[in-house]
Amino acid sequence: MYDLMKNRAKEIEKQVAEWRHYFHQHPEPSMGEKETTAEIAKIMRELGYKVRVGCEGHPDLGVIADLNEDVPGKRIALRADIDALKVTEELQVPWKSVNVGYMHACGHDSHIAMALGAAKLIAEHKEEYKGKIRFIFQPAEEIGAGAKAIIAAGALEGVDFIIGQHIWSPIRRGLISVRPGAFMASADKFEVTITGKGGHGSAPQLSIDPVVAACALVQSWQALVSRETAPLDAAVLTVANISAGTLFNIIPSTAYMQGTTRTFNQKVRENLAQRMGEMAKDICAAYRCTADFTYHWMLRPTVNDAKGAEFVRQELSAMFGEDHVIDGGPDMAAEDFSEYQALIPGCFMFLGTGDPEHDMAYPQHHPKYTVDDAVLYMGVAGMAGLACRWLEENK
Repeated sequence: MYDLMKNRAKEIEKQVAEWRHYFHQHPEPSMGEKETTAEIAKIMRELGYKVRVGCEGHPDLGVIADLNEDVPGKRIALRADIDALKVTEELQVPWKSVNVGYMHACGHDSHIAMALGAAKLIAEHKEEYKGKIRFIFQPAEEIGAGAKAIIAAGALEGVDFIIGQHIWSPIRRGLISVRPGAFMASADKFEVTITGKGGHGSAPQLSIDPVVAACALVQSWQALVSRETAPLDAAVLTVANISAGTLFNIIPSTAYMQGTTRTFNQKVRENLAQRMGEMAKDICAAYRCTADFTYHWMLRPTVNDAKGAEFVRQELSAMFGEDHVIDGGPDMAAEDFSEYQALIPGCFMFLGTGDPEHDMAYPQHHPKYTVDDAVLYMGVAGMAGLACRWLEENK
């Protein structure tokens, strides 16, 4: 089966590249993927899938496509995200974005194309699949809203296991990174408004300076990572924006800060949220200010099912060779694939596309980000092969 899938994936390489180029040329932002959804739905219907369109609050966004509905056995889901970014493309290629100001700068065009390729292979050999197959084409991954919305529309109903993959430029082209347990971090947002009393810069004693309180708070928060988080439990607390004041000689009445936290551990995540709020209140009070602190829970950590990840590692090693499958370690980036994993077992992996020698090593979200089409066959064959083997082993 593996040789069959690899050979067939190579045979449809041109079609998969054409699909990627089409979607790359027509990017749409999160919760705006109407034409992308329509094109995917059309192709999946042509391939013989039973297609449902829509997610919670957006009846024209996202695709759920099923095959082998009447075949007894379990159901595996294969997921691809479909949204683009608000980035102005700097690449000069024939398939450059025609939606100026938007670009597939994170590889989601590749995810769509690889999933369509896998869907084609599976449909051609559906009799070999000992169970049901579902493809989930999910909107709005970039804003962390799409997985929840399509789950609410029934994407996981009857699903026993889910697999996702992400094109990843930090990893050398042709390598696949997969590991059990923590794979990607949580990603939350925090913001705080500190209120004091404004005044003239020459008379600070007549004011209550929120800027000094803000500086003290930024410094103190860092102790949450260095002194309240175990050394082996990685965490990031980044204050990314501070705004206060309008002129050089006016002490402002308020200061505003926002930033993000990242961790692989849910308990660490919860402690950061609680302690940041407590410290904001107490430290600002020490400087005679008040603090209005808000913690926005956005994305939980992406944690791979141990058994499922080992299955994926073994099968991909058998398909592509052990030297092509690595444990690249966890990554502090985040993914709303974690929303699926919170409900059912799942495995997420990276497919490397980094190639500095051919100017293909720009990071995700860069205006010159690009993907080597020659790598896509691995994602096509990998998804199709994993689905077949998982259904065989879990009859």
